Amino acid sequence: MVEAYRDDTGRPKQRTVATFGRLDQLGDSIKSMHEGLSRLLGVDGAPAAGSGAPQFESSRALGDVWVLTQIWKQLGLDRLRRVLKQRTRHRIDLEALLRVMVINRLCDADSKLGTLRWIKTVSLPETDLDAINHQQLLRTMDALLEHQEVIDQVLADAVRPLVSEDLSVVFYDMTTIRAEGLSETDEEIRQFGKSKEGGLARQFMLGLVQTAEGIPLYHEVFPGNTAEVGTLKSSLLKVLERFPIKRVIAVADRGLLSLDNLETLQKIVLPSGAPLEFILAVPGRRYNEFADLLAPFNQRVQHAEEPDIVGEEQWNNLRLVVAHNRYRAAEQTAQRDASIALDGKLLLVTNTEDLKASEVIARYKSLADIERGFKMLKSDIEIGPVYHRLPDRIRAHAYICFIALVLARVMRERLYQNPVPDICSPERALSILRRIQTHQVTFEGQAPITGISAIDAEQAAILASLKVKKPLTDLAYVNL
Repeated sequence: MVEAYRDDTGRPKQRTVATFGRLDQLGDSIKSMHEGLSRLLGVDGAPAAGSGAPQFESSRALGDVWVLTQIWKQLGLDRLRRVLKQRTRHRIDLEALLRVMVINRLCDADSKLGTLRWIKTVSLPETDLDAINHQQLLRTMDALLEHQEVIDQVLADAVRPLVSEDLSVVFYDMTTIRAEGLSETDEEIRQFGKSKEGGLARQFMLGLVQTAEGIPLYHEVFPGNTAEVGTLKSSLLKVLERFPIKRVIAVADRGLLSLDNLETLQKIVLPSGAPLEFILAVPGRRYNEFADLLAPFNQRVQHAEEPDIVGEEQWNNLRLVVAHNRYRAAEQTAQRDASIALDGKLLLVTNTEDLKASEVIARYKSLADIERGFKMLKSDIEIGPVYHRLPDRIRAHAYICFIALVLARVMRERLYQNPVPDICSPERALSILRRIQTHQVTFEGQAPITGISAIDAEQAAILASLKVKKPLTDLAYVNL
């Protein structure tokens, strides 16, 4: 290698800079020299001419797991890593394994073995869990129940800022979750009972408490043949223990109303000394008991022109709020070819004093939102059917699904506050974010080239709506 230059008199000359040997004897050393110079110049990732075909690793989904991981951290659930490490001798990272199982329920719900297959298709941020196995997931589920008290506290701390302390309208309902298997265990909770989907099935019951904004507060698993009426009080008391709510209005569906239950509810006193308030729907089978009481209201309905009419009466020292919808009444009458005075009516019993009758009805109708929570648990999160046999494993599975529902509801609330066109649900948002992927390519003899796919305007808008920054390229990912 020579360099051209001019001497002191200005005459052009050449001088030797480096000697590489005989050209006919260089062989592969030319390639080595190219690689060395590339590294020296900081371009070691650039492919060398004739270096062979590039090797592409399968792309991995990043956007959906990135968002859920960031929301997990924003809620403070990453505290579980330190908390659980202080309370257990497990060498495995229980918090990371729990997070993986929760995120899997929202991204691609599957069995625990299916979760291991799913991990190989995603790029998990800030963790290295390529080597996890089925037994580690099961041990994490066992630890979830073993340390449930402290985990409950961390989860309550995460949700508490989302709950109004002055007034919280708390909705409660139960649903059935189908369970598979014919074996019997001690303290079996898989019992045969009447399924919400119809017919008899082996199942367990899941009770769920949430706020009017749709934020889940508490869940509990009951044997599959448990009567719903007896579960309301214990669940509400657990909520009151965890959240410093000054005033509670419990809203529950028709299946939870009985005279005995009303007496019990009226005896419940909050820690503040205020009584528990409630709005309960009267079951349709008991409507005839109120026919005489509602005779004046029915007279008003006959002469009214508006489609919706609201009124109230006194019943057993409680308010009986009634709503009549003309169109609903016509539908019910048509189904039977005969009119009944209570067609198209909704009857609610409440001890609230300051809410207008229309406000009582509006509070109750919001109960439909908890049904959407159950729908999400059963469809997107796929809580059932459950194939676990041991009662505590079933409870741990339900707990994982409950935490997933918390993340989904937080996403839904943020999307509602900062709308993105055509994005109306967490499921839709995650499906679009899933297209943000990590990629890796290797040229022969070169260091791998890694990166994150470009983020388009719609994905950027979703990230902004969810209050999550774009994925960072300088963090550690499972495959980068």
